[in-house]
Amino acid sequence: MPFPQNRSTGKMPILQITGRMPILQITGRMPILQITGKMPILQITGKMPILQITGKMPILQITGKMPILQITGKMPILPTAATGKMPILQTIATGKMPILQTTATGKMPILQTTATGKMPILPTAATGKMPILLALLKLFQY
Repeated sequence: MPFPQNRSTGKMPILQITGRMPILQITGRMPILQITGKMPILQITGKMPILQITGKMPILQITGKMPILQITGKMPILPTAATGKMPILQTIATGKMPILQTTATGKMPILQTTATGKMPILPTAATGKMPILLALLKLFQY
């Protein structure tokens, strides 16, 4: 398993101690999610410590890119600095973002299956581009 995990608590020691996810930072990939379509910590606790504490997603903020989305075309999650919650784009048309249904289950309603982890709202699985996100990034560059 790529990330060390304590099965009894469902917590990740490295993530809690350092506030970093080394594999994600170095490679831009999240192996567990890619292989199984599941995110164990989120499923067990319904929480994602870094996002809740800081309300930020460092890779997205620093580079303006979402490596996971670009590489695999899966799991486009956008953070909100105000709430620190994990919203998901509802539709490309409105760009509205509903939060997770319950913190108890931590399930992501838009994901079609836990097997594939694919999202139907993506324009193409090949590019994995998200027009609204790209438009916002271009807007703030000027």
